Amino acid sequence: MVEGKRREEIAEEIAVQASQLRRMAEEARMPFLGYLAEMVVLEAWREASRERDASEEHGASGAAG
Repeated sequence: MVEGKRREEIAEEIAVQASQLRRMAEEARMPFLGYLAEMVVLEAWREASRERDASEEHGASGAAG
């Protein structure tokens, strides 16, 4: 893991950085690069959400047991 960070935090950082790259690509009139960066943004947020849901599910089952 990256210096003790949770997978969710890493995915969120990737989403933010990819969003900045998307803006740069759009400003430079590079639509395909902007599109690819946007796909990274969407997938990173999806991964962060998946990690969050798994964490909450694990926490709920741990509390009940």
